Amino acid sequence: MVQARIDGFRGHDATLRLSPQSSTAGSATPLPDIGRTTSARAAGDGEYRIEVAHLASYCDPPQRYKLTVAVR
Repeated sequence: MVQARIDGFRGHDATLRLSPQSSTAGSATPLPDIGRTTSARAAGDGEYRIEVAHLASYCDPPQRYKLTVAVR
């Protein structure tokens, strides 16, 4: 199990996505607001991609956040 969590910003100003590196998911596809935590069952050894998206209005300043990743 691979888990990712982001902290350090207000409300739903950011979200994340976790996917295998070989998946077709990418930055061209907008990330839905799934919140601050996500997890995926690792199908096996390999690389995984964690994408963080800034969902706040464009006039909001850049965000600083803490990304925590756990492999269990």
